[in-house]
Amino acid sequence: MIAGQGSEIAKAGAEMAARLRLPAADVNVISGDPALPGRSITLIQSTISTTVEDDFSPRGQITSRGAVRIVADARLDNRAALCAAVGLPSLNSISDETLILCAYERWGRECGSRLRGDFAFIIFDEARQLVLACRDPFGVRILAYARDGDRIVIASTIGAVEGALRRRPKPNLEYLENFIRGTDAWMPGPTAYDTIYWIPPAHQIEICRDSFTVARYDKIRPVPPRNRKPAEVFAEFRSLLTAAVETRLRGKSPLGFMVSGGFDSSSILRLANTAVDEGRCPAKLRSYSAVYDRFTEADDRPYLTSVLTSCQHVAATLLPWDDQRWTVAGLDGRDGAPFEEPPRGPRSFGPGIARRAAADGCRIMVGGLWADQLLFGSPYSFGRLLWDLPLGPMLREARAFMAESAAVALTRSLVPGGVLRVRRLAAALGLADPPVRAAGSLLLRRVVHGRHAGIMVDAARTSKWVGVENRLPFLDRDLQEFVMSLPSEYFFEGGRSKRLLREGLRDTLPPEFQQRRHVAHAGRFVFEAMKAERDEIARHLRSPLVVQKGLVPAAVVRRLVETLWSDSPTGPIPAIQRLLTAEIWLRDQE
Repeated sequence: MIAGQGSEIAKAGAEMAARLRLPAADVNVISGDPALPGRSITLIQSTISTTVEDDFSPRGQITSRGAVRIVADARLDNRAALCAAVGLPSLNSISDETLILCAYERWGRECGSRLRGDFAFIIFDEARQLVLACRDPFGVRILAYARDGDRIVIASTIGAVEGALRRRPKPNLEYLENFIRGTDAWMPGPTAYDTIYWIPPAHQIEICRDSFTVARYDKIRPVPPRNRKPAEVFAEFRSLLTAAVETRLRGKSPLGFMVSGGFDSSSILRLANTAVDEGRCPAKLRSYSAVYDRFTEADDRPYLTSVLTSCQHVAATLLPWDDQRWTVAGLDGRDGAPFEEPPRGPRSFGPGIARRAAADGCRIMVGGLWADQLLFGSPYSFGRLLWDLPLGPMLREARAFMAESAAVALTRSLVPGGVLRVRRLAAALGLADPPVRAAGSLLLRRVVHGRHAGIMVDAARTSKWVGVENRLPFLDRDLQEFVMSLPSEYFFEGGRSKRLLREGLRDTLPPEFQQRRHVAHAGRFVFEAMKAERDEIARHLRSPLVVQKGLVPAAVVRRLVETLWSDSPTGPIPAIQRLLTAEIWLRDQE
């Protein structure tokens, strides 16, 4: 999606579409008032067709209702409720774009807060001379923007924004410094370019005549705490996760699933298989899993086999992955992947599996991304969770927290944990409102943090490059708000994590998952590949621009490079990755 406003944007839009070689792209030039310069709007639509409703709204044609037009990359969950609210029959022939337009007609600028699902859209209301660009609360779909004199450009990719600008933007050195250090900016707006910004999740842009605003339109709100028995909590979690999975099964066959054999992806696949078995999903299911013979610590085959054996409606593909190595070429764009910004992680795994799924006809990939964040994959490293427990469970779990967090970390969490307990006591006495639980507070911080936004950008960018649409059940709005309201004891027990999945899906996951403590780890797999290319890495970092520009001390670069010649079993993989990709990206810009 691309939208632009400005006196020359119509011509620039046509040139941009040709330069980007957008498939099924349509350039639609709309003029507000020919007598007024700066009022022309260009809309370009090019997205992946994944649902049956897309057949009624062909890609490459701008959806419109009267003088209101929209380009959208959207998948809505609450279609039936929206149809009822705007007075439309709940028919499969109504596209998501049309529903968003109807929501805009009904609620105007507040329409985004009425939507549930993954969406990024741009609306042009010719009568009001208003452009409204909106991004979903979790940032699953992406939108970037830039101001360029009398032009304003908004698009789904940085490359599309850059292609419309008169002058190539400069690198954003502050962003790159934070990126290399791993200390992401709190507000998830800056990009690697100094004049291009992401619209943050749950934010929208409004352009009306001479005004331009970026503002939050919605907030994630934990549901009010209630006194519930554990069995009721686990049952409600299961119900919400089931609904989150099944709403993401709406689409053309076949549906692809990235399955590792871990808790998260295994749970999703089992629930999808049940939906097919009980007649709630007519689509064909295909799963794709990487398996390792040499790097056994990264291999989850025993658990994976038990899950796949129990899914009779799933066609499983096991991909030998020992030789699908991390490479420098997978970082610098030589593999054909978008190199708009330095990538945050190895690009060999997810895109490689998605490419195989796309070759089999899958246009949708369902995965377990964000479950570790939502369900605390490593809960014992968060000392605040311990102080949030009732006294008995706190004493029982203290040893596990000590082993993971160490005494210093637990001491640092004592003050915020104590404040939380005092606020809870005040609420019990009717002196204050109940505070957000420690788990909920940590989850809220994660949702709005820049690192989360960056992960979503990387996931969306690489999936669209491959030609598939990411669907992430653990980033469901209702599920998130419910989990954020829960006391900390629902996330771990007896030294084991992900209690919600263990108990909520006890009769769905294979029995061996109940006592599972092992977590597969691909650290050695990646580090050994880095060591195999250490000469190439050292060449890139011999006279680094990141040092010349003052982004990192030379001693840090030297120490990281020397690690590749050490006997360390894994090494500082993320630090080497960030440093190397920032250096290669900077040289590419130069």
